[in-house]
Amino acid sequence: MSHAETPYEGPQSQDVVFENIGPGPVFGSTSEHPVDYLVVQDDRQVLGFLWFTDDGRAASFAPRRSVGGLALNAGVAWREALLHEGATGALPSQAIEALARGRGLGVFGRIRPGSQGHASSSAELKAMAATE
Repeated sequence: MSHAETPYEGPQSQDVVFENIGPGPVFGSTSEHPVDYLVVQDDRQVLGFLWFTDDGRAASFAPRRSVGGLALNAGVAWREALLHEGATGALPSQAIEALARGRGLGVFGRIRPGSQGHASSSAELKAMAATE
């Protein structure tokens, strides 16, 4: 029998076990604490709001419902950018500050300078994004 014809005799009946070695979620996606936010826009419209709070160690993106798919896709891109910044050990405010210094995320918008606002919680901001 040739090598190619030799049957595999490995651990066929054992389950493969994966161990998560990463830090898990870097920032929470909701907060009951007051949040600060920045407006994210493209060349034509406001796509949503990038929000954060150091108190609850939370940060995320609230897409404007009226914009549709582009705002939802922008949310994915901005959350990925937050994960990247948060993986360095940065606080949410530091992560947002680093993103604000950048050039934006192309078609997924950029942070409008001087657009910082405040909301009583992430739920309030998400409700605002859903109605605008």
